[in-house]
Amino acid sequence: MIYEIKHNILTMALIVLAGVTAVLTDCTAVGSIATINGMSLTPDPPVPGQNFSLSVSYLLNEDVIGGTSFYEASLNGLPWTQTDDLCTQTSCPIVAGQHTEVSTTEFPTFTGKLTTAITWDDTSGREIWCVNVVYKA
Repeated sequence: MIYEIKHNILTMALIVLAGVTAVLTDCTAVGSIATINGMSLTPDPPVPGQNFSLSVSYLLNEDVIGGTSFYEASLNGLPWTQTDDLCTQTSCPIVAGQHTEVSTTEFPTFTGKLTTAITWDDTSGREIWCVNVVYKA
């Protein structure tokens, strides 16, 4: 029993020392109207309680006049969703070509697993791009 308690305390200490890990993936579907050619987090990994930025670089194949941005998150299995007008998240129209979007916010303090997905669709519902980030703390 004492060994188990010491082992659990040691495991928890290692988790705390390890901090946050982040895995960033492109979840853009085949046939989407953009191709992601770069993604990054700054700092990587994010620091709880401090600002961090998500940067997404993409090549847009055609002009987009508007659309919808979808945000999905799950903290330790508890889901949350939000939908916004795309033009409140970026400048519209978005002309075909190379673009970089940067979003900066304070990184939350949490324990466990935080999964997020951002998907942009045009006005006809076609996917523009999708990014998924899994954070573990």
